Amino acid sequence: MIFAGMIRLAAYSWLAKLTTALCNFGTIVLLSRLLGVTERGVCAWYAVLIAISLLITDIAAGGTVVYLMQQFGWRAMRKIYLFCAIGIGFAVTGAAFLLGSVQYAEAALLCVIAFFNAMFSFQNHVLLGLKQFRLFNISTSVAAFTLFAATYFFLQLGTGRQGYLYAMLLVWSMASFAQHTLLQRISPYVDEPQTNQWAVLKKMVGTGFINQLVQLLGLANNRFPFFWMKAGMLGVFSNSLALAEAMMLLPGSIGQVYYSQHAGQEPGLKDYRRFARLMVVNAGLIAVAVVVIQLLPESFYTLLFGKGFNGVGTYLKLLSFSMLFYSMYMMLSYWQSAHGKFYINLYCTIFSLLITCVFSLLFYVKHGWVLQNLVTAVAGGLVVSGVSA
Repeated sequence: MIFAGMIRLAAYSWLAKLTTALCNFGTIVLLSRLLGVTERGVCAWYAVLIAISLLITDIAAGGTVVYLMQQFGWRAMRKIYLFCAIGIGFAVTGAAFLLGSVQYAEAALLCVIAFFNAMFSFQNHVLLGLKQFRLFNISTSVAAFTLFAATYFFLQLGTGRQGYLYAMLLVWSMASFAQHTLLQRISPYVDEPQTNQWAVLKKMVGTGFINQLVQLLGLANNRFPFFWMKAGMLGVFSNSLALAEAMMLLPGSIGQVYYSQHAGQEPGLKDYRRFARLMVVNAGLIAVAVVVIQLLPESFYTLLFGKGFNGVGTYLKLLSFSMLFYSMYMMLSYWQSAHGKFYINLYCTIFSLLITCVFSLLFYVKHGWVLQNLVTAVAGGLVVSGVSA
């Protein structure tokens, strides 16, 4: 019964993630067809900067919020988290401006967007910690659909790539305030004990540092070409990677449900067996997706994104195979996180990034920075992460 209940929750979570992914995919298609390959590459860089800001901010408790809510009230953590979000968002986007990656107006918008995105992410984790799975799924799906609609609206106004920034600013600010109102209703303040802020900060950073170091290294590994390729090539690679990462909806859904239900608990023999069965289900379904991707022709992707996106299918076929192994790492990472063993995920990610860097260096010495070789190196790193896990 418990196993069946987890499957149902994971299925609902997967459907919500699928809806979110379809909306996000629709946004990618809009940016690709209405802006072209080069401007799409710049928009992908915007998303990376926001992701970096979020990952660093999450050192002060991101995904570990669910684990820490067993010890502290979420409001005490949110105060600390939001102060960190302001400072880190300013630092990351400011550094990007000084390095010439973005213009002044873009940096200013990205700084505010990064803050609201962090606020939205934190409150989403609180919903998971409160076991409000339905509200969590609705929140993410509605935000993704609204971003798609807002992106289309601003692009039709002729705002160019900055329209994507306007859309993100509008959506993340509205979504974060809506979540705030919702949390006040379902988790009254009177039910939360007073806690020492310094003690909370130390525990947040102590737990969050290793977890977020894993996430940052994972971002560096999966998006290694972002730091070397021109915008046009990034447009092709980012679309391939977005499609490949959509395969992670299933292991992400299963792992997320397990994590939220077992955070801070000691696993028993039944837990091991149940989780092993879930991994077998995941492997079988991901293998089917890999076969489907191998059969789709390149013309399908050029028809979808436009003529400038030649090569998306080629890179996706390579990445999809590696995602079969990476999905195993993702599921096991949720298992380790639920039981406080974040350092094991760190070892796997370091090993994966090391392999990616070594492969990339060897390819560079022989051929220079060629996108296909960089994608091959990334795929190798993803395979290693699964095997090492």
